[in-house]
Amino acid sequence: MPNRQKKARKSVIVAAVSGGPDSVYLVRKLSLDRGTRIVLGHVNYGTRGSDSAKDQELVEIIGKSYGYNTEIYVANRESNVTGYKGASGTRGNFPAGFEKKAREIRYRFLKDLSGKTGAEAIALAHTA
Repeated sequence: MPNRQKKARKSVIVAAVSGGPDSVYLVRKLSLDRGTRIVLGHVNYGTRGSDSAKDQELVEIIGKSYGYNTEIYVANRESNVTGYKGASGTRGNFPAGFEKKAREIRYRFLKDLSGKTGAEAIALAHTA
């Protein structure tokens, strides 16, 4: 009977990708580890009009170019984060509590995605 070695299962990491330079760099660095399967996660809050759509499109393009599965969560009105209009191309002017609520939605989405994909870790990039 031939010696059949079981193919090693790749580890899985969910990468939170906004489309900004920090998260794009994160994807580039993670891509260097060929033993890891990367899944991209992006939340589109729709708060910046066409710029929000452009960010989502960029994340989808990045995912395709690397051959990574990409999961998009589009926040809806019930999430209480849409309807706030920031200035296009800027961080915008959002009411108190917006960033906290958006972070809660993002982290819940990433945690759920991690469970769905069997990921061992969630990678985030952030400028201090």
